[in-house]
Amino acid sequence: MPVETVILGAGIIGVSTAYYLSKHQEPSSIHLVEPSPELFSSASGYAGGFLAKDWFAPSVSALGALSFEEHGRLAEEHGGRERWGYSPATCISYAASAEKHGEQERGDDWYAILATPKLYTSQQRG
Repeated sequence: MPVETVILGAGIIGVSTAYYLSKHQEPSSIHLVEPSPELFSSASGYAGGFLAKDWFAPSVSALGALSFEEHGRLAEEHGGRERWGYSPATCISYAASAEKHGEQERGDDWYAILATPKLYTSQQRG
């Protein structure tokens, strides 16, 4: 008897699950069910396609890094830049507080802090 699979949720996790499952069973036997009456109303939709490599809790950081790398690999393999607008980017994160920056209390020295920002980039490996 053929296997039928129902995946609840058509966000990035549900769609990714369906994609990899389709490598092992007939794609027409995989059914995605999205319970929301609105598009983009849950986590994947709110993320707006943004992915970060190292913004995960320690308990899931290895999985997060693997997922990040896999998105890049799939975009390269399937023409992601042209087909769905995949575009790696470099971002910085800035937090001003007296606690983190010595005696500075106002955070108005942002330009000095930017001299050594922490970079988050899809180009980082390892």
